[in-house]
Amino acid sequence: MDVIKQYRSHLRCFLLLRTNPPAAIAYGVVVLIVLLFSILPLLMHHEAIFRGNLAVFAVLSVAAVGWMTGVWIRKQLRLRLPDLFLGLFLLWAVVRTFIFQFPEGSNFVFREGIALVFVYAGLRISPLPFRLLFPVLAAGAFLEAGIAWLQCAGVFSSRHSAFPFTGSFANPGPLAGFLAVLLVLFLPSGKPLPHFVRFLLVGFLLFTGGIILLSDSRAAWVGVIAGGVVAYAPSLRKAFGTHWGKVVLSLAVVFLIGGALLLYRWKQESADGRLLIWKSTLLMWKEAPLCGHGAGSFASHYMNYQAAFFEKHPDIPEKRLAGNNMYAFNEYLRIGCEQGVTGLALFLAFILLLLLQKTGKKNRMVRAALVTWLVFAFFSYPGSLFPLKFLFIGLCALLANRSYRLCVVRSGWLIRCSVFLVLLVATGFAYRDFRLCYRAEQLLRTAWHTGDKQEELHQLYPRLCGYPEFILYCSGRLYDGERYQEALPVLRLANRLRPSPEVLCCLGECLARNGEEEAAESCFLRASRMTPAYLMPHYHLLELYRNSGDTVKAQAEARLIRDFRPKIVNSYTLEAKRIAREFLEQFPDNRPGSGEQEGKEVSQR
Repeated sequence: MDVIKQYRSHLRCFLLLRTNPPAAIAYGVVVLIVLLFSILPLLMHHEAIFRGNLAVFAVLSVAAVGWMTGVWIRKQLRLRLPDLFLGLFLLWAVVRTFIFQFPEGSNFVFREGIALVFVYAGLRISPLPFRLLFPVLAAGAFLEAGIAWLQCAGVFSSRHSAFPFTGSFANPGPLAGFLAVLLVLFLPSGKPLPHFVRFLLVGFLLFTGGIILLSDSRAAWVGVIAGGVVAYAPSLRKAFGTHWGKVVLSLAVVFLIGGALLLYRWKQESADGRLLIWKSTLLMWKEAPLCGHGAGSFASHYMNYQAAFFEKHPDIPEKRLAGNNMYAFNEYLRIGCEQGVTGLALFLAFILLLLLQKTGKKNRMVRAALVTWLVFAFFSYPGSLFPLKFLFIGLCALLANRSYRLCVVRSGWLIRCSVFLVLLVATGFAYRDFRLCYRAEQLLRTAWHTGDKQEELHQLYPRLCGYPEFILYCSGRLYDGERYQEALPVLRLANRLRPSPEVLCCLGECLARNGEEEAAESCFLRASRMTPAYLMPHYHLLELYRNSGDTVKAQAEARLIRDFRPKIVNSYTLEAKRIAREFLEQFPDNRPGSGEQEGKEVSQR
């Protein structure tokens, strides 16, 4: 009976929209925001260069209209306690960045932040119940899960060659996290439902849960379990309150501990690799514990600190697991590295206010979904993916609507016009960057080797030098086209924005061809420290020493390559070993295993 009354109230709400145009516009904008959420991963598909500028532009455009219509209807804005701590966190991020240092390549991060802030504010002042739009959220999850199932069937191609499905994401891990949050959000809450709704709900849970299970994402699995416990906490508290319930609870704790150990052993190399990343991240955090390195700075610093970690611990066995990485695989460590202890404390205070407040049955599943996101964030990188950040900020806005009210602010014309102007400017910048990056991508892909429109590309370069993806793509095209002199400054910039062994090896090769052999050697050695289990830097060192006539160092590198156990065995590593063996055959005193000490000395440099 309660369900019928709820549907009748929804119907009356829709009918009233005909007599209240502002409410109709506001409701339509909220629908657009949620529909945009449904297709947001698809908009983020083009990540090679412009990396979601289209998505940010679309979000800002809808948020601008939603903000204005919401303020138009609600003359008063109710500020709540989580709003205060979220505002303090954002204020700290801005002040810390502009006073201490503005990290290179972080302009897109700030543009994403502006879009998310206005989405949060738009959902906070929405005049209509957001729960009416939950079916649209389910459609977004259904769309992503459907794409993944079609990829499994071979209808669509996966976005990663190592995985059978990825959805609209780059790998199945973020896809599983995205679906896990929405699956917990739609868990049955115990209310009586019509049979056809119950049937659709079970089908939805099985449809999305199958992808989560097949994704092999342990972080998503743990997140679903944690969210389920929070969702059914009252029922579990009653069940475990009896004598037999306590026995079952003890067995459940033992089972969870055993399951955690089993998950660790099941993919131990992956778990050890994340522990290695966390150790290097802590070393990075130690350099700026209070204020951090700045918003968006993690990817431009991490690989240097990974190299420094291996310099301090040259014999650590986990060095074979190290690879090229730009994610912390722990959002709390990343926030600590970028914003310091101050920013992390403000962020945790904002989260705790949302989780510890008293919520009714309606918001219990929202809180459970937020817990799923937070647990998933402890082992993954949802804060680096715009669709997952969009989902996080939406859940926070829903919970903040029920929090403690601080004060009421009247939205006068000055506030409305100021906010609208800020949104208009931000949207204009997002549209400009989208157009510039899209044009640059077309030029790089179609007119690079022919030489057509080179002047236009050089004009675009200074305006896009803050986008790491564009710089990496541009430097790669220059290097592959053997335009080493032109590639040299672009590779130097790429090394500052996104340092990696591949970028350093390309930079060292350009320096070597330019006659700067010492600088080239430094680049190759630094690349070898970043990823000790990769053979490519040592092969470049061998070629450098051979070309410079330094046979002693060349022999040492050749012995190291010959006896090297690479992390990945492919045609490149086999060819490098063959060249090293042929080079050593020129010197009679080189036998298998000889020169082992020299090889160790080279690997420790």
